[in-house]
Amino acid sequence: MASISDIIGPIYQELSLACDAKRIMLNLDIDNPNLEISDESANFLNSFLLTQIDFAGHRCDEGDTITINTNGANIAVKNSGEALSTAEKSQLQELGYEVYSRYGYGTSVGYEIVD
Repeated sequence: MASISDIIGPIYQELSLACDAKRIMLNLDIDNPNLEISDESANFLNSFLLTQIDFAGHRCDEGDTITINTNGANIAVKNSGEALSTAEKSQLQELGYEVYSRYGYGTSVGYEIVD
């Protein structure tokens, strides 16, 4: 078992330097940092965050924002950068992610941790 903060903390620390270099703000909005998840969920969460934050970083310009957000067992990576194309959105939805992307409003990619 691991807590959400055990997974998110090191990733945030690692990626905040890269975001700072691009002048992109990286934020955390974690409602329960002590939420315990299984090792399998922790591994998936780690992979999800690294992939989605990297993806968001490529869509963001200087001054944009990336936020790691949790609400209970729901986790999302949100960004204020360029919106996804319909095809990109469909690909993520086929993987089972909840995807919201609209021009002028950025993108949110998330899922529910199920243990």
